[in-house]
Amino acid sequence: MIGFYAAGAMGSGVPAPSYATEVAADGPLHWWRLGETTGSFANSGSSSITLSVNSGTPVRGEPSLVGDSNGSVRFSSGTQRIVTDSTLSASAMATNKTIELVFRAPTGSSGTITALTSSPTPTSASGSRDRTIYIGTDGKLRCGVWTGARSLITSSASVNDGNRHIVQFVFGANSAEGCWAYLDGTLIGSFSGVSVDTSGNRYFCVGYVNMSDWPSGSNAAAQITVDEVAIYDYKLSSGRCLAHAQAAGIVP
Repeated sequence: MIGFYAAGAMGSGVPAPSYATEVAADGPLHWWRLGETTGSFANSGSSSITLSVNSGTPVRGEPSLVGDSNGSVRFSSGTQRIVTDSTLSASAMATNKTIELVFRAPTGSSGTITALTSSPTPTSASGSRDRTIYIGTDGKLRCGVWTGARSLITSSASVNDGNRHIVQFVFGANSAEGCWAYLDGTLIGSFSGVSVDTSGNRYFCVGYVNMSDWPSGSNAAAQITVDEVAIYDYKLSSGRCLAHAQAAGIVP
């Protein structure tokens, strides 16, 4: 494992906790580490729901983005996608949740990273596509929810810069509390409202989802490397978001 060091331990020779240790301590409901080189992607959280490839052939076994021996997945074309083998409750996913992942996007990359969808093959701009994280055509990260309108948090700078990034998208308890997002351990924005798209069940997709009718969205997967996708059954605190970014070696 690559030895990342926390800022407070610099010079002391004491290594920071590993990323996996920090995530496990926070008890994710779903946690797809994406290190499998064949078959489905196992769930290391408290749930047993797995992810499987259902479009294209993402590149498996890429180097970890958090400095350990567990691999990552690279989406090398805009039509590649992995999807949950079982659905998630749309209403349960509307409030008191956190979606977290680590990614690296090369220059010029744009497209969807994750979304909740009503279909496991969301290739048209129809049906439910909500609670999404994507890179806009301007290279900026967007975290969006259908609150009756397309409510978005947008990063101030581009994230298709070839560097590693970690994002946490947090859904509050109600509309007044709203939603907020962290990028590399720092709060980048919030909005009032939570998803009103709460009927039935949804698939959780990583990769190709048609978001072309969302602001700066496109009909493609972002051609990026993704690692350590997790969903928490509660709101991850700002302190824990920062701790995860530090453990990944993304910020000191």
